Amino acid sequence: MALATLNAIDESDCKVLEEIPNIISKHAAILNPSVRERSYGFGWTRIQLPGVVGIIGGNFPLWSIKDQPILGNKNLLMLYHQGSIVGYYTHIALFPDTKSAVIALSSSIALSDPTDWMLRAKIQALFDFEDGQDYVKLVVEANSRQIAQYATLARQVSLKLESCADPVKSIPLEAFVGRYSPIRTKGTEVFVGGHSRNQLEAGDSLRHKETDLYTRNITYLPP
Repeated sequence: MALATLNAIDESDCKVLEEIPNIISKHAAILNPSVRERSYGFGWTRIQLPGVVGIIGGNFPLWSIKDQPILGNKNLLMLYHQGSIVGYYTHIALFPDTKSAVIALSSSIALSDPTDWMLRAKIQALFDFEDGQDYVKLVVEANSRQIAQYATLARQVSLKLESCADPVKSIPLEAFVGRYSPIRTKGTEVFVGGHSRNQLEAGDSLRHKETDLYTRNITYLPP
């Protein structure tokens, strides 16, 4: 698929993937101002290397834009797409100038996005970039920053709970019992104590937070 996409970029008579040139074209600028190209097509991010990559991934918020690690030390256009669902990360990069592609897949959720780091390291080796980036050190730093965010979130939640000087009486748990079936989903069954099969498959386990507010943790459970 990556090779077919690369070939379709320059083949105007390609019938299988005839919209690829339009899909990967610049449609919106990202994080201006930027001297080099940094834009977004239909699902694809365009970056002129050397530059900041991983903009639509989970690692990007861990650094400010000015402190982001720079990939590359050669002039090269990179098209990439990142994605994730519960339990999985993906990252694909295309290089039209060299007809090259790098793909990284992960079947687990880590503290930071592992496919982003793997892809950058592979690209660095593929093009012999001498950009000074040590991705082992960056992974360690990213994980430390992610853990620090959890600590910050815990403090914010504690302060919120402490600020409820006159909390409203909670609605009894039994009031939430029932089956909820939003449009286009399998639905969720809510019980007081115990779990239904639907809950386990979706990773839905409600936990009382305060007053009539409940939270849930979404975790990856293998089939």
